[in-house]
Amino acid sequence: LNTERILSKDKILVHKFFIHLSKKEQKKRFKESKVEKRDWEFSPYDKDQWKHYDRYQRIFETLLLASTTSDSPWQILYNDKKEDVKLLIFESIIQKLETILGFDSKEHLSKMNSE
Repeated sequence: LNTERILSKDKILVHKFFIHLSKKEQKKRFKESKVEKRDWEFSPYDKDQWKHYDRYQRIFETLLLASTTSDSPWQILYNDKKEDVKLLIFESIIQKLETILGFDSKEHLSKMNSE
């Protein structure tokens, strides 16, 4: 956490994302990997750990709360669609950069379109 504070003071952008997949979606992906013979995506260890999903979620919550700071808070993305998560990450980074640079891309695009 001290490292993140130092980086932030040196104007280095620190973004932390935790992508949360619902229990239902994870179960669906496990099943799909078996049906589509994508066993390389999940190890036997992963499948065994599935039994502990609820416990792991509580541990993740504790970890995220303990490691978030005003300089670099965690952004928790609750989304089961890979494409949507990627878009949310890009939008978040762009928004943070706009804030740092004092730039509004929507305003800029509006001006470009009116010219």
